[in-house]
Amino acid sequence: MSSLNAILNTASNAVTAYQAAISVTGQNIANADNDDYSIQSVELSTTSTVNSRGNIYGTGVTVASVTRSVNQLLENTLTSELSNQAALEEAQVYMSSIEDLFSEDSDDSLNTLLDAYWSAWEDLSNNPSGETEQNAVYDAGLALTDRINAIEDALSDLTGDLNGEISSAVTEVNSISEQIAALNLAIVTAESTGGNANDLADERNALVDDLGKRIDIDITVKEDGSYLILTNGLPLAEDGISYDLSIKQGSVYWTGKSGNAYDITDDISGGAIAGWLEVRDVVIPETQAEFDELATNLIWTLNYQHSQGAGQTYFSGSLEGTYEAGKSGTFDSLYYGDEIDYTKDFSMVIQDATDTTSEYQTATVDMAISTSEISNITGTGEDDSTYELTVIDEGILGDKTVVQSSGLSLGGASSSASGIDDALDAALAEQTLTITNGSDTQTLEISDRGVDATRSAADIAKELSNIDGIAAYASTTSAYFNFAVMSAGDGDVVEFTLSVDGVIADVSFSRDVSEDINEQLEDALKVAVETINEVNQNTDLAVDGTSIESASGATIGIYEFNANTGDRLSVSLDSSDSEIQFLTDNPATDDAVVITGSVTIVMDPSMEISSDSKDPDTGLFGDSGESGSGFSMITLGGTDGYTGFDDTEKIEFELDGYPILCTVDDSLGTSDADRALQLYTSLSSGLSPDKYTVIKNGTSVTIVKIDENDQDAIEITNFRENGDENAVLSVSTGTGFGSESPENDTLISDSDPTNTRKSTTAATFGSPATIYWEILDSSGNSTGEDGYVEIDESGVVEITEDGKTTLSFDISQGSLVAGNTLRINTDADGQADILRGSVTGKAASVDDTYEFTVISGGTLPDNEEGLVIEWKSETDSGTIELEGNEDEKSQIIVEVDGMTIAFDSGTLVNGDVFYVTTDDNGKAVADADGNTLQTLSDWHWTLDSFADEFNRSAGGVTASVTKNDTILFDTTDNYCAIENVTCSGSNNIDEANFEITVLNYSALEIEAAGLEFVRDSSGTWSIDNDPTGITTIIPEGGDDDGFQIDLDGDGIGDIEITFDQSVSGEGYIRMDLESKDAEDLSYAFAGNEDGDSGFAAALGLNTFFTGTGASNISVNGVVSYTDLLASGIVDTQTGALASSDNTNALAMADTRYDSVDMKAYTYTRGEGVTVTVATTSLDDYQASLVSTIGSTASGINSALEYSETLVYQLTEHRDSTSAVSLDEEMINLTAQQQAYLAAAKLLTMVQEMFDALLATR
Repeated sequence: MSSLNAILNTASNAVTAYQAAISVTGQNIANADNDDYSIQSVELSTTSTVNSRGNIYGTGVTVASVTRSVNQLLENTLTSELSNQAALEEAQVYMSSIEDLFSEDSDDSLNTLLDAYWSAWEDLSNNPSGETEQNAVYDAGLALTDRINAIEDALSDLTGDLNGEISSAVTEVNSISEQIAALNLAIVTAESTGGNANDLADERNALVDDLGKRIDIDITVKEDGSYLILTNGLPLAEDGISYDLSIKQGSVYWTGKSGNAYDITDDISGGAIAGWLEVRDVVIPETQAEFDELATNLIWTLNYQHSQGAGQTYFSGSLEGTYEAGKSGTFDSLYYGDEIDYTKDFSMVIQDATDTTSEYQTATVDMAISTSEISNITGTGEDDSTYELTVIDEGILGDKTVVQSSGLSLGGASSSASGIDDALDAALAEQTLTITNGSDTQTLEISDRGVDATRSAADIAKELSNIDGIAAYASTTSAYFNFAVMSAGDGDVVEFTLSVDGVIADVSFSRDVSEDINEQLEDALKVAVETINEVNQNTDLAVDGTSIESASGATIGIYEFNANTGDRLSVSLDSSDSEIQFLTDNPATDDAVVITGSVTIVMDPSMEISSDSKDPDTGLFGDSGESGSGFSMITLGGTDGYTGFDDTEKIEFELDGYPILCTVDDSLGTSDADRALQLYTSLSSGLSPDKYTVIKNGTSVTIVKIDENDQDAIEITNFRENGDENAVLSVSTGTGFGSESPENDTLISDSDPTNTRKSTTAATFGSPATIYWEILDSSGNSTGEDGYVEIDESGVVEITEDGKTTLSFDISQGSLVAGNTLRINTDADGQADILRGSVTGKAASVDDTYEFTVISGGTLPDNEEGLVIEWKSETDSGTIELEGNEDEKSQIIVEVDGMTIAFDSGTLVNGDVFYVTTDDNGKAVADADGNTLQTLSDWHWTLDSFADEFNRSAGGVTASVTKNDTILFDTTDNYCAIENVTCSGSNNIDEANFEITVLNYSALEIEAAGLEFVRDSSGTWSIDNDPTGITTIIPEGGDDDGFQIDLDGDGIGDIEITFDQSVSGEGYIRMDLESKDAEDLSYAFAGNEDGDSGFAAALGLNTFFTGTGASNISVNGVVSYTDLLASGIVDTQTGALASSDNTNALAMADTRYDSVDMKAYTYTRGEGVTVTVATTSLDDYQASLVSTIGSTASGINSALEYSETLVYQLTEHRDSTSAVSLDEEMINLTAQQQAYLAAAKLLTMVQEMFDALLATR
């Protein structure tokens, strides 16, 4: 039987056990509202039994353990979702701020202010001169730009706030990780000695949740009860050790105990830090990029339109552009340089208000890029230098093709007995021309309806010349009159109607038998011609005896001849009665004669022209309707062009080596037109139609070389004949007149060995150009060595220094545009060394221009020291170093922002730049020759070259480059205008017959009084009253169709004088060069009829906005003087600024709908940005931007709602396992109290039994 001691021990154990149970239950009850607490329970077990006298007795109860009720998998899942929820909550907070910035509900919302701005322009269009409306536009612009700036600042501030949040959170992560590590150690220590670490474990779990709310973590419970906490595979707490995170330049780094640091920014996927990072690195950059794209395109689109217009007044004084170029001065270095349209022009109208009536001039600069290329540079120039070549007089080097009208009636005389309309139908049909240039197609209607061109060679040539890429010329038209039969007596009226391009005048006189009838006819012709010229306001039509001539090639019609019945009037093309026609005074007929000119068309080689008329006589291009363009043209004969062509003589020559034989046959006719037909027949039989087109136009024959495999100029050699008298054949090699005239020549058959007139060579079509060259040292400074090269055809060009050729190069056919420049660097040996290379791969920045600037130059590929080059794009920048390679044939290859650039060769000097332009897919754009590197050795514009070219083109306003690399326009006192022009007035030297054109205004800086150009009786022009003594005439001695005047002695014409009709005899033209006051000069910008290049906008001139994006957009201070708001368009013909002109105001308002190529940005953490380009409008892009922000916010809100639901459910599940139920705990407590009381009662009873036992002793 158990002893009292055993009973006492059992009772004592029970008291102790239930006391512990009550304590645990009390702890549970006390933490019922503690979310971090996990319910604990006491596990009781019986104590060991004893064996007494064969009986086994229990010894009571003891506490086996106190356990926490925790589902670790559930805890980990909840921690993970709490981490996700924290990320979404923080993202939501900042997305709400971003949404507020773009809210459309307020009066100062972006959408509202944009609408107000465009509406203000619409209001201004209703009253362009209204001060209220002008101020409204200006104020609306200020409000809009202020709001854009504020939004951009707010977005930047949010980024700063987020950086602060992330930095603070990283500090907290480090602190929590350290605490968890400490608890790991405490728990392991406590439990290893049998202690209870439940409360420590709860504390650790709470810290783990806190940690998860800041950053995503993975939890692993180790065997010893410690936690291994990982983030992205890297430990934050392990055993008793913690690992720190740090912030460097906005990125989050994990640092190991060895000091190694790893960037984990893009891998953080949960916790508040992830939410902040998503907003900071995705939402805000994407929003900023697209907001900046909106602002950038808003600036350009509005500025481009505004820069073409004019306000209520001209600009006066200086005006500086707001955009700076790079130190290279290239247009590509301008922020908006890639927006310039080089197919268009830059135009300015300059007003001179010196006198009561203002005078105007329009200065236009062709902004094209030369297509004539330089290659095969040889020779030895200056060592380590740069040869800069600049085109100062533009030209075409054989790049054009030529077309000659070939209808049999063109250039001839056609007649009809059924009236003038029928005669015109017989001369030239109504037809439609189709002009194609690649994918571009235009049409030109030739008809009497006046839609495009009338049936006139002059009008057809004029309208064709208005098409880009075409210059067309009409041959002169002449009508020679003679009375074949005339019976009119004294007092009888002789009359007919003369029509010149539809302008009608009567030729009429009353017969006076005492006077020569031809003199009477001449006088009547002069009256009619004067009437027609007055209507046309020109002197195109001229009278010479009984003939008239239209220099422009107008269609001449003669009809309604009346004298006496049976009288006849003959009309022919020349004095040899070529294509003679007759008009008879016959009531039964309605005789009429029409004389038309021929048309010569010079056009770009990519162009084609055809006619829908295939009539062999009246179609512009004969029975084929196709123009058949060629590369060289020569015209033979013409009026009085067949001297010494005697009957039966054999005229022979070789044309490009092909033998031509023409036997003169008087029986076929003796007029110039008859001779032309005979020559035409001989040429047609002697030349291959696959290589040449032979065309007869009236009295001349034209040969066009169409052989694509032989584009050399036509050459005629060994001109000869077998008669006694020398034959003389007139030759013309092209079009034009005066100083730009073709090589008009004659072929003479004289057998004298000294005769040099047996041969002639045509020119390929184009015009000569002049290039100015200058040598720069390695620092880019001028060495003082310079000169000019005149280029009139493709081939070898030589640069001559001190009489010695140094460098030479081949120049191809193509255009040379005045103002274009290029540079050729030489190496240490003086050899030209142009940068060559290629680009492959896809750049990160699409639809962009990468600029590369040489910081430390040298020669590739074998430079001893590395070359250092900085690069930048719209989105990034960096530096590359090109290491030298002794193998001269090797490439140097570098990687730049996704592109691979292979450098083959080249010498680069400090400050050199080159460019790579990327397309919508990020691939490098190649030029026509496949080059993907755009270098300074390619033709390009610079601010300096533009300023020089503008100054040659404009008088009274100068352009200069400032020290800030901007363009400054200013009126100047150093300008002398041509004034007080007078002339001798005889021999066609009269004001109605000549035109003076300034070719280089920068040369008009010297005052001159009575500067005179005098023609003597021998036909030589000279200069009197030259104040400088260096003025010369080009060509020397002048030309009776026109000439140029070199004022500054550089050998290049500065003034051109042209004559409508050739002059003869003695005479003079006198002028003054008078200095102008800058205060009397002003200017306005103007887009011309061919469109505007956008150069003014790219310079920041005459613009509404300044800046380049959302951070710096502002209203141009210039328009604070609101009369300069460009509401209208200046009339480039009259210079007028109409106060009511609203053309540009309407266009400004409509820019919101203009189609614009704009970029869309998609940012992804860890992957960077993806850029796509789409055509949209400013309105639609802004709406899309706001929509995207709203969609992103909505997505975050939806995700947060789902996360909150999931957290609630997980928490409920967790609480069912780990939370304290007060009801259950009170029941447990009652039971434990009862057990405790029973044990205590047992203990009391045992004590009483001990006391009783002791009392019996």
